[in-house]
Amino acid sequence: ARPDGAERFLAGIGPAVRLAGELGCPVLNALYGNGPGTDRELAVANLRRAADAAAGVGATVVVEALNSHDNPRYPITSSEAAFALIDEVDRENVAFLADLYHLHRMGEDVLALIDRHAARFGHVQIADDPGRGRPGSGGMPYPEILARLAAAGYEGHVGLEYRHEGPGAFDWRHA
Repeated sequence: ARPDGAERFLAGIGPAVRLAGELGCPVLNALYGNGPGTDRELAVANLRRAADAAAGVGATVVVEALNSHDNPRYPITSSEAAFALIDEVDRENVAFLADLYHLHRMGEDVLALIDRHAARFGHVQIADDPGRGRPGSGGMPYPEILARLAAAGYEGHVGLEYRHEGPGAFDWRHA
């Protein structure tokens, strides 16, 4: 969405799509860009170009909402804003990257979001809130979250994007 970065973004589409095709990577994340100075029309046009190229290898382009506490200059800070952008791009292979930490940090009810919109998720990322630690280190109900994702039919990967120091980074999986 940034005019000063558009040329670099467009130049990266071909190599990213080729690599995704070679590796069998089905999801490509296209971050919107930090403001001020972002241009919505440019973002939509560039996301369309990325989606059209990604379609050639069967990949989906995802749009992520970030929280404004950790990312004060990022303009897409809610699922609603991300869905509006995705709808405007109007490509079958553009979906939502549901980073549940960011959404929860912004006060969204992630369980309700899963129940209502899991079919629009192209990828899910997790960390606990507060602190962005491993699941179980904060207040988010991860056993229920993961069960709801499964019940909603989400079959994609769940990326682990949390901060952890020391042993036991994956112990939460057995709790």
